[in-house]
Amino acid sequence: MKSLLISRESPGLILEQIHEHPQEKVNMAFDRSDTVEKMARMLSNTMTLTGDLIQIPPYAYRDFVRDYTPYRQPEPHYPHR
Repeated sequence: MKSLLISRESPGLILEQIHEHPQEKVNMAFDRSDTVEKMARMLSNTMTLTGDLIQIPPYAYRDFVRDYTPYRQPEPHYPHR
């Protein structure tokens, strides 16, 4: 199951594979542009249909990659049990 988080309080995009990384420490948004853009479009369409006052701009992913790549953390290593 994938989870996409877009928040005004914490700008950026977070895409997590919550079953594989339950501690939510791996942001896959950098490497899965197709998934993030698709999920953001779906969310934006739903927000429009429900009259939400906040809109997700079509350039949100491009700006996220530009602004957050310098702060990207390496994927943590989880030892096998």
